Amino acid sequence: MLGGLQAGANWQTGAIVLGVEADLNGSDLGQRNISTASNFDILRTFNESIRNDWFATVRGRAGWAIDATLLYVTGGLAVGDVKGSWDLASSNGYAKTASLSETRVGWTVGAGVEHAFTPNWTVKVEYLYTDLGSLDYTSTYVPGSTFAPPGANYVEHLSQDFTFHTVRIGLNYKWGGPGPVVAKF
Repeated sequence: MLGGLQAGANWQTGAIVLGVEADLNGSDLGQRNISTASNFDILRTFNESIRNDWFATVRGRAGWAIDATLLYVTGGLAVGDVKGSWDLASSNGYAKTASLSETRVGWTVGAGVEHAFTPNWTVKVEYLYTDLGSLDYTSTYVPGSTFAPPGANYVEHLSQDFTFHTVRIGLNYKWGGPGPVVAKF
């Protein structure tokens, strides 16, 4: 689930509509994978998770107005927090971990349809594909882990990609009256 606020401006000439939009979203996006494997009576559990609590976009958009309906494509900058973690625990006491939290800059593209049901109110359905890049971090031994010689640290270099698809519904209020540069759709 996600929710947020959006602001933007549109300019219309004939059926062509050009605009810019910015939005800020709170989200509960994430994924967790847990897998286990057994080898020579040793059970290993691998736990990997990645999540996002907020993201924002600044996008251009271009569309074609058909009466009071706008069909459009959009794309631009995406920024958001990404938190990742990785743990490995074995039944013989071997344990490693890694985690990282970063604000990532990426990109987004999408398309949508927006319909003006009164001169100032519109409703829209929009799809966005967002790529916030990847988290790259290094694992360390968990204190007390077996096979961890004092002062030594065999490391794994880990990478988690964070991309997601969003379908959202919006209700918009348009300020300004009809004029030569304000979108009429």
